[in-house]
Amino acid sequence: MLKIGEFSKLSRVSVRMLRHYDEIGLLKPAEIDRFTDYRYYREDQLPTACRIAALKDMGFSLVDIVEAPLEAGRFSLALEPCRRRNGPCNKAADGLQ
Repeated sequence: MLKIGEFSKLSRVSVRMLRHYDEIGLLKPAEIDRFTDYRYYREDQLPTACRIAALKDMGFSLVDIVEAPLEAGRFSLALEPCRRRNGPCNKAADGLQ
């Protein structure tokens, strides 16, 4: 398990944003210490954090991302609206699968 600060460094997502993602249900910690409320993440959650960052970079809002299937096998479904647009977004979407 990774502490929130360690996960933040590895994922390049600030601790503040990780807390926000938890609040909106986008990326829940694997475990929360019930005495200290400290958040812990698993290493296998790192790809999800990267997918969230990639979608944000492509212009998706957090509301859109919350509704997107971010699991590896279903991630391509989240990119469908992006593929329908013309321009560099199509190339970015193809590179993310």
